[in-house]
Amino acid sequence: MTPAQEKFELLMLEIDKFLSTEGFHRSGKHFLKRIPDNNVRWNIWSQRSKYTTAEQTKFTFEVYTEWKHRWARYEDWQPKATWYGVVGNRIGYLMPKKEDTWWELTEATSIGLLSDQIIGVMSSCVLPFLKQFQTEQDIRTFLRASPLNNYITALAILELDLMEGKPSSEIEESIDRARRLGRTTGQVLEAGLQTVVKALRGFVRKKSISKMEETIDKARPAGVSNAVVEAAIQRILKAYGDQDSAEKNK
Repeated sequence: MTPAQEKFELLMLEIDKFLSTEGFHRSGKHFLKRIPDNNVRWNIWSQRSKYTTAEQTKFTFEVYTEWKHRWARYEDWQPKATWYGVVGNRIGYLMPKKEDTWWELTEATSIGLLSDQIIGVMSSCVLPFLKQFQTEQDIRTFLRASPLNNYITALAILELDLMEGKPSSEIEESIDRARRLGRTTGQVLEAGLQTVVKALRGFVRKKSISKMEETIDKARPAGVSNAVVEAAIQRILKAYGDQDSAEKNK
């Protein structure tokens, strides 16, 4: 290992010492804690930047609460696991400034100072966030209180409604909301792509324009097309045996 890599490992050991006092155990780059009811787990893991070099390590942390429930919206090709991250974010978004935060480590970095800084963030921001989630019901409550501003969250609320046996009128509202947000998300992303295309036209030779547009078409996110949103809704309805809503909303 290079000096920077050795220092990174020393830093992880210091963080492990602190988190072990909070009931976490280390597994590779993950720091894990299973809550007593065995249905909820906390997961903090380090993520290194692709720009990390032998002389410098740039890194951050992901912080998630996990449960064993696999969302019905997932397609068959998506990997199956025991635990699924359901609520969380990068560490910077849990800090007061709520912005993506990365640390840099070189041979000259003081491990003592850096570990104190990161442990301070773990203590004041990360652990209070995770401690909200002791049960699956805590996760469901948090999801319901979250801003409904994208179709993925809307699909999650639809599934929670079915899971909790909500009345059919509420199910229909959730379906309509998922459709509406799916359309809105698609329109926003499409507008962004068109802005990029227009900006690039002035810098691309005529012969290359068609190739560029071909590339843009491939980049266009299928995940927000009407067909994909509808397919996700149908998977959720069928998973919970709501055949009436499934037939009505085909």
